Amino acid sequence: MEALASHGPTQSVRRRLVGPGLPARLLDLLLGIIGLGVIIGGWWLLSTQMQAVQLPAPDVVWDAMWSNLWEMPALSYATFQSGGIADGLLYTTENVFIGVGLGLVLGLATGLLMGRVRLADGLLEPVLVALGTVPVLIMLPFIVTWFGTARLAQTGLVIFFTFVTTATVVRNAVGNVAGSYEQSAAALGAPRSMVLRDVVLPAIVPEVLGAVRVCFAAGWGFEAIAEILGAQHGIGRIIQTMGTQSATPELMASVLWLAIVAVVVDGLLVLIGKWAIRWSE
Repeated sequence: MEALASHGPTQSVRRRLVGPGLPARLLDLLLGIIGLGVIIGGWWLLSTQMQAVQLPAPDVVWDAMWSNLWEMPALSYATFQSGGIADGLLYTTENVFIGVGLGLVLGLATGLLMGRVRLADGLLEPVLVALGTVPVLIMLPFIVTWFGTARLAQTGLVIFFTFVTTATVVRNAVGNVAGSYEQSAAALGAPRSMVLRDVVLPAIVPEVLGAVRVCFAAGWGFEAIAEILGAQHGIGRIIQTMGTQSATPELMASVLWLAIVAVVVDGLLVLIGKWAIRWSE
């Protein structure tokens, strides 16, 4: 069966595409470069049909990305603040990591409690379901009312989303592990503390890592929105300021830098995840 699968139509097509000596990963890289080129080409073509203030050309945005990285004259003019895109990125990145970290700790504790204690699961499940059905952005006015425009308020959306997501994932993951694996460990005489440490926690790592990636992916957007609506610092503040000044190249440069940081962080999480669950391979 494995021999048939290795010589199936998909493998044959790939072999014809890459040739005898070209690795499949190189093909994926080439396809990615081609796709990126198509996007940039389409962007350039659209920019020739629109005004620069609506959609600047890629080379204009590229220049804005580097000329405004450390010092941003438009930001200094509008807000009397020094610094550039890098300062806003650093502030936003710190907030996202703080928000995901706090939400992850709270979500792990809540999910483990619900998955291991039936009484806690019965009491907290309606609350968790209700929180999971509430659109995250609706919570922003309440967070601002309770905490003002302090840094905690800006990370509130990230904390809330991460907590709900992690608690739900961990609770379900613990419930899945609580079947045959836990029963087998208990039959061998393992105490509950050992079952939790050596069976439950390692088994839920893959699902928790997936939840962390989702929380980071959403966290950049939630943090930027919170900063746009009421922060004095951060990439969201820069985006809001450039938008009011119709400085489209600087605005797009800020968004692209945020996207680059988000992609890099996600790539690092993938590498960490592969290392953490290397035992499953």
